[in-house]
Amino acid sequence: MASGWYVADGELTVADKISINGDVKLILKDSSKLTLGGIRISKNSILTVYGQSDGTGELVAEGN
Repeated sequence: MASGWYVADGELTVADKISINGDVKLILKDSSKLTLGGIRISKNSILTVYGQSDGTGELVAEGN
């Protein structure tokens, strides 16, 4: 994922590990579930995760 804003809405599964490059901002909408095969954050990169008002979004990172 390159620098920018991303929104997770609904249920999504990505089997592979994702790489964060730059300043990535992720919004988890209420009742959403994002499942990833893992997260790799590159040097000097930032991942910021935001939730909506109910706080019911879910981020699951599996693997090593």
